[in-house]
Amino acid sequence: MWAIEDWRHQPRAGARNRATTLPYAPIKYFGKWPFRRVLGAQEPASVLFSLLNLAAQLWWGAWYRRRARRGAEAPSRGRFLTQRQVLAQCALSCNAWLWSAVFHTRDTPFTERADYFAAGLLVVASSYVCLARVFRLSPRVRAGLLTLLLGEYARRVRSMLLLRFDYGRWVAACVAAGGLQTLCWSWWLGWGRRAEGVEGVEREEGTEGALGAEIASQAASATAAGTRRLALFVVLLNAASAFEIADFPPLAAALDAHAAWHLATVPLWGLWYRFAWADHASCRSAAQTGQLKQS
Repeated sequence: MWAIEDWRHQPRAGARNRATTLPYAPIKYFGKWPFRRVLGAQEPASVLFSLLNLAAQLWWGAWYRRRARRGAEAPSRGRFLTQRQVLAQCALSCNAWLWSAVFHTRDTPFTERADYFAAGLLVVASSYVCLARVFRLSPRVRAGLLTLLLGEYARRVRSMLLLRFDYGRWVAACVAAGGLQTLCWSWWLGWGRRAEGVEGVEREEGTEGALGAEIASQAASATAAGTRRLALFVVLLNAASAFEIADFPPLAAALDAHAAWHLATVPLWGLWYRFAWADHASCRSAAQTGQLKQS
């Protein structure tokens, strides 16, 4: 006995079969391209690449956590990324990629909503981390920002569930948030970071002896490497998003633009976590240099 979702998928399967025998371009049914099922998965390439992104998040999250746990959290939390922010974002990323794999395996109203809402929650977390870090927000302002973002997220989820599941508005909101993050990180990379970080510590503490100079030098080196990785991450992530715009029929009834986008993001997460670790190392170095000043 087939479920409704199977009947929706069947016309796409028929279109795929006709496309292999007739000289016609594939067409979409219910807004989706026809795919060849593998082990019951409706969009096998997207499932595989979503799981690869999940594995990358788990691996790099563990990599960051191992290094971050070797020392105590540095006190200057308003100036740098914190372990809690990075690991919470990692957990939400894992949640989003898991639901992406589930949704592409079987498209049902529940899995569709879970995929959209998990991705939206990740966008909220990424926006919070970006704004808190770029503008060096105080704990009170960060709490207010998080409350505002979660409130807007809850309002949109309620509207989607109770009024109308508006795909276009939801995607537009996520794209706008992603664009804002790109602008903020780009501004920080170009101008904002020059007025903060270990460069300021090095100037203040340069007269505190050889040990202070060595710590400041190590922090400056870590910051430079981290910012280069962040710049590359921002550029490549936006470049990968072009696959979502350049939609095309699936190659070999398996690889479409959406799946290609998922594949392109897999190797990028290491850049983000290496930047987060460099930022964390800079925070520790700044704290150590500050202790030298107090002693």
